Amino acid sequence: MKPVQRIALSIAALFGLGALSSETLADYQGPDKATMTNLQTIIDNPKDDMPVRLSGYLVEKVGNETYLFSDGSHRIQAEIDAEDFPMQSFDEHTLIEITGELDKEWNRDPEIDVDQVSIVNQGS
Repeated sequence: MKPVQRIALSIAALFGLGALSSETLADYQGPDKATMTNLQTIIDNPKDDMPVRLSGYLVEKVGNETYLFSDGSHRIQAEIDAEDFPMQSFDEHTLIEITGELDKEWNRDPEIDVDQVSIVNQGS
């Protein structure tokens, strides 16, 4: 094989691997241990590491990876890593669902450590 052919073959292989890694994979949609929770229940009886799934809105960014999440009646801080956001952009009018666990420490208000953000309904 000529050097030019080897280079062309190597480039083609790299592009092929890149295409495979950039595809989004399907996500499990069945039941899990984080049942739908309401924010009032969390505020009234916070338990550290309690699995949560909430529907509502991110209404404000208050820190590097910290946001205010609201269900329309109550607010709680949510810690969300960049990789836990959906591929599609959204704003404070977009209904989302967050899944994660409650982080409750004695010296501060509870917050949600978010593992996944899903868009439920795109806002207008």
